[in-house]
Amino acid sequence: MLTKLIPAQYRWLAWLALAAIIAAAGAWGGHKATAAYYKPKVAKAEARAAEFESAYNSLALASQHQNEAINQLQADAKAREKRAAQAVAQARAEAATSRDQATAIMGLKLPAGADECREAREAFDEELRQERGKR
Repeated sequence: MLTKLIPAQYRWLAWLALAAIIAAAGAWGGHKATAAYYKPKVAKAEARAAEFESAYNSLALASQHQNEAINQLQADAKAREKRAAQAVAQARAEAATSRDQATAIMGLKLPAGADECREAREAFDEELRQERGKR
């Protein structure tokens, strides 16, 4: 064999070099086989990750627009509520005035021997003139 051609004190070095060459060839072959197997899977996973990131970004943008719309709706609702409260307060003030007028009218006593219908018509006409004069 070839090892008999190498002097005895250097044979272990030859075997060591041969083992290193075999190990290096195995590592290189393993690297190539692993790369050939995993590179397409890694490329596919990276493509899916990019797709997921794009979908996440579009959903985040859509939810941001939705949140802005909700905040705008809430602000509009608060403004409407404030206007409604003002309208209710104004209506209550006007109702109080009308209530006071009604109380005053109910407190009126008809003169003795007066025609109730004629007096009511005249009171109504007077009130109508006052209202039209206001507006």
